[in-house]
Amino acid sequence: GWDGKTVVLNVCRFTKAERYYKGVDEYADLKGKLAEKNMSDSFIFIMAGKATEADVEDAFKMGLVPKANLSDDDLVELYAAADIYVNFSKWEGYNLGIAQALAMGLPVIASDTSAHREFPIVTCSHSEHALEVLLRLKDKLAVSRTPRSPIAYDWNSHLQELDGYIKEIVLSRNQL
Repeated sequence: GWDGKTVVLNVCRFTKAERYYKGVDEYADLKGKLAEKNMSDSFIFIMAGKATEADVEDAFKMGLVPKANLSDDDLVELYAAADIYVNFSKWEGYNLGIAQALAMGLPVIASDTSAHREFPIVTCSHSEHALEVLLRLKDKLAVSRTPRSPIAYDWNSHLQELDGYIKEIVLSRNQL
C-alpha cells in the first residue's frame, strides 16, 4: 500500500523513556501538520527502531507506522523503500540514522543541532520550516526520479583529529 505515496522514515529507539529526546513527538507532529492541510494521505510515516509492544501501540496511535526491533536486513529494506529521512533528535554525539540514510542516498531533514549540522542535510529549528522542506522534497521527487547518490563517511580524518587532541593533552600535562 505504499505505491504512489511518499515514504518518510525515522530510525531511532522509540521507547517511552527516549521518545522526548529522540524527537518522536515532533516527528508525529509533522505528520499531523500534513493532516491539517489534507495532505497526509499521500505520505507514509515509518517509525523504526527499538521498542516494546506498548511503544508500538503508542506510535500507531500517533499516526505512525511502527516497525520495531528489526533485523539489519529488514532495516536496509526500509531505507531502500523510503523516499525521505526525517529525525528530530534533540541531542546526539553522532546520529547513526542520518549517516545510514545518507549512505542509502536519501535526502534528510533533521532538527537543528550541532551534531546534525556536521552532515550535508537540511536542519530545521521549527516544524513549519520542516513542513516546507518536506513538501519541496516531495515535489522534487515527483518531478525527478534520479538515481540516489549515496554519501558515505570514513572515520580516518575524525580519528586523526581525536589523536591530535589526545597528544596535545598528554603533552600539556607532561609540561606541568
